[in-house]
Amino acid sequence: MAIPSRPDPSTPLSDARARLDDLLESATPALQARVGDALAALEPSARDEVGRALVEVVDLEPRTVRDVLGRDGNPVPVHHFEACRAEDPEASWDFRPPSPAVRRLRDALMGGLLGARGMYVEGADGVARAAQAGKRLLFVSNHESVFDLAVLPAALGGWGLSELSQRLTFFVNPKIFNTPFINLFICKPLGLIKVPQNPRIAANESVMAADEIQRRAAHGFGVAGRRLAAGDSLVIYPEGLRSEGLLHRFARAYLDLLRPEALARQGLAPDDVLLVPWAHRGVRDLERLGDGAADVSIRFGPPVEPSRFFEATADQPPGVAAHLVGFLVARLLPEEQRGLYGADPEAYLGHPHYRLRIREHTLVDIQAAHRLLSQGNFDPALGGRD
Repeated sequence: MAIPSRPDPSTPLSDARARLDDLLESATPALQARVGDALAALEPSARDEVGRALVEVVDLEPRTVRDVLGRDGNPVPVHHFEACRAEDPEASWDFRPPSPAVRRLRDALMGGLLGARGMYVEGADGVARAAQAGKRLLFVSNHESVFDLAVLPAALGGWGLSELSQRLTFFVNPKIFNTPFINLFICKPLGLIKVPQNPRIAANESVMAADEIQRRAAHGFGVAGRRLAAGDSLVIYPEGLRSEGLLHRFARAYLDLLRPEALARQGLAPDDVLLVPWAHRGVRDLERLGDGAADVSIRFGPPVEPSRFFEATADQPPGVAAHLVGFLVARLLPEEQRGLYGADPEAYLGHPHYRLRIREHTLVDIQAAHRLLSQGNFDPALGGRD
């Protein structure tokens, strides 16, 4: 069953189908058909879930969504959708649980985008061992595209780590929910925590006063700590904006989640959580929505005990630990994409790619992290300084 072509919009049902079609209007017909087939194959309870997501995401009337999803003379009851009306703005900053049914639509979408080639995955054996040992993981990577949020679950699931792929909670900024297609197919299948965006790059609804940024960030990291305690793993993109060919500097606030005192407040030991650097290439090509299969590759670095970062930088400014993570992610990318985390960080001062001016103290911290690595004073496989 393909998503239908746009019908006469004079009736509520036709209008609903047109809006559903809008979610995929830039996709190829084959991709539309793949997602449409997945939608048609859902059992009634799963169609209920998709209906609730559509009410939230596309702002359709509950009765209209019932008619869109109802089939074979057995429409979905209206009352399933009545609770999905306007969301409490404060509640939206709490944990957003995933929708398993919409996840199945996402998986159909990703299968169509990746095609028969799938994706190349390297280094996941270390992640597998950590997961089998019951460790929570904090995945840290570069940021190419909103589809970054879809390729990690696909890569882990393809490696046989389906349980881990379904227990990921992602940090996202508020503007990701603005586009219906992204909201439905990228956000709804995932566990999410909203956190404020850097005020130097925030726009529109992401712009907040300084005190609100601090309050929202503290709340988000508190929610994240509770997700770790509940057994989830976390995913963050600390650049805060797309890499676009060169890594931006890594933020540092998220590392406070991994400090021993923060983990102890959640009933966790320092070695219960490991940091996993990973990097991906080709993900941005997925934005073409089925116009040729994308060539996506993912590389995982070895999981690292967070205490090693803190021990190695005990006499350094707090930003140095975050830049060590940046260099570990950069090692998984070609030199020409490493930017500030390459062989010569100072060479990128004033580079047009960096619309956020690199301040002198930031460069000093990056150089300090570079020295720790280049002089052999920090090895993620061995621990802190000699």
